[in-house]
Amino acid sequence: MPMKKWEEAEKKLLSLDYKVSWQQGLNDLYEYIDWINSNKIIITHDSLGLHLAIALKKKVIGLFGSTDWKEVYMYGNGIKIMSPINCPFMPCYTSTCKNDEFCMEQINIDEIVNNVEMF
Repeated sequence: MPMKKWEEAEKKLLSLDYKVSWQQGLNDLYEYIDWINSNKIIITHDSLGLHLAIALKKKVIGLFGSTDWKEVYMYGNGIKIMSPINCPFMPCYTSTCKNDEFCMEQINIDEIVNNVEMF
């Protein structure tokens, strides 16, 4: 998801009095795991962070478009949000798009925020 969409999500969450913490521990796996464990809810793409958060039994909102949402089991602690576009290449497992509209740009920020509120 493009940075502008993450910033939009942050703005909406802050307006609802949620605290927002940006990814930490990028150069140290143990710091990264500690940062994930320090959060109540993790919002992330299908990534190492998603799988670590699931293993740590965190509430997780997983964002899917270029990866296959059916391959990830949330163990009752998460919600999957899929890109709403109907792209013939999905899942493509790439960070660049073969289509005119990048699937991760189409994820609805209000859907993310509404799911945070449901936790």
